[in-house]
Amino acid sequence: MISLDDEEHWATWKRFTEQFCHTVQQLDPRTRPTLAVLVYSGNDLEMPSADVSLGVAYWKGIITEADVLTLAEFSLPGANISSVVRAVVVHSIANIALWDADLASRLGVAKLDEILRPLDLLRKYAIERGWTANTPASEAEGTTSYVNSELRVHSALLAIKGQVARLDQRLWRAQAAVLLPWVEERRLDFIDVVKPFLGATFKGPLSEVEIGQLTPALMATDAPNSLKRRANELRNIRNAIAHRHTLALRELKLIGDCAT
Repeated sequence: MISLDDEEHWATWKRFTEQFCHTVQQLDPRTRPTLAVLVYSGNDLEMPSADVSLGVAYWKGIITEADVLTLAEFSLPGANISSVVRAVVVHSIANIALWDADLASRLGVAKLDEILRPLDLLRKYAIERGWTANTPASEAEGTTSYVNSELRVHSALLAIKGQVARLDQRLWRAQAAVLLPWVEERRLDFIDVVKPFLGATFKGPLSEVEIGQLTPALMATDAPNSLKRRANELRNIRNAIAHRHTLALRELKLIGDCAT
């Protein structure tokens, strides 16, 4: 695949195409070769010869988040972890690998803590690809591509350039997508369990009470310590994600104990 977005590349391609057309026209029509080249360009291209045709394929919206999640799911083999931890790991692979199937495969066989903290792995991957801190973010270099019709920079390039905050944002997004809905579901289940201990502590339906309000109220009751501990764990998970922190593997493995 070649890029024709800059004038120098396009001028070189036009000269080659004109020479190729001139050469093959000297041959018997029954034996003339056909040359097919896959190019990409954001500009309208004027073909250099009547013998050259252009077929346009719009591909920027082809890869979606559903695709990268499916790719991540198939990249991760079976592991002895809870379903919620697996979901976090799968979303982490998807948000880091994006369109890169090779990187997804690399992450899929890595240790779980490497997937959740992939900076070193990504730097090594960038070096293998020949990328440095000076490599530009461009489609021509393979360091950018589209996901959900949005141009994204390859995670390995972010790593080699030291743009750790942008990587952390992707990892946080992966955990938030799983853990915020999970905490909300556990909260609703948990309310049914602790309702007898709360009595008339809150006005209005308990289903509307956030875990951050529920936990200190439960601590002041004679509820079993196991329920108080569970409430505190749910609150800590919710607060960590709400403050844009990510959970380490040891913290994620404790999540299975929070289920009601």
